[in-house]
Amino acid sequence: MNKINTQIVQTLQSLRSFKKGTQGGHKLEDVLAQQLEANLKKHKFKLINAKTFKDFYPEYKEHCSTDFDFSKVQLDSGIQDDNLIIEQPLGSQNTPDILIIHNKIGLPIECKTSKSDKITWNSGYPRENYIYLFNKYDGINAGTTYFLGQDSILPSVRDELLKQDQIHKQQAKAFNNILKQNYNTEWSLYPRPMYTSSTKYFDNLNIKNNREKNVEDYILKYVWSI
Repeated sequence: MNKINTQIVQTLQSLRSFKKGTQGGHKLEDVLAQQLEANLKKHKFKLINAKTFKDFYPEYKEHCSTDFDFSKVQLDSGIQDDNLIIEQPLGSQNTPDILIIHNKIGLPIECKTSKSDKITWNSGYPRENYIYLFNKYDGINAGTTYFLGQDSILPSVRDELLKQDQIHKQQAKAFNNILKQNYNTEWSLYPRPMYTSSTKYFDNLNIKNNREKNVEDYILKYVWSI
């Protein structure tokens, strides 16, 4: 069994008791990055912050918007191009929060935090084969859990939501053209999706455990190659 995969699973397991403020006020993604760095240090992993990634890994950043296969990307000599833990590779407003790179293949992790047992997705949505770490920091069952994107939303439901988003954008484009023609205005309408879900992640222990096991199995079997 891959020792790196095992260390990643153990890191997630160690964060299940994490509650907001118990680590000096650091955000969940910061604590995750620090724990991964500590646990993977023996395997020569290096923690890279968002600025360093932007300044020194532009070739890698280009691939983050399409896939996480960096096997054919060449960097300047002297820069560590593998065994990396990247913080916010696409910026603070974009997913994922953490990207683990080994054998030049990335594993994305997104962090979510809420006072209640409900995730605010905003304009994002659960992505397939992404790992989600969710911190509920209030109430008797406060803590942290994790799940795969596909365990939070059915592909058919996701596709319908994305299809409707495209319809709204097309409608807004047509509306903006008419508005410009009729009023010669600089104003326009920008439709931004707001994805919401009533899914709960802590109220059913069996479901919670199954979701976590799916993540653990996925990571343990993860092949760092395409």
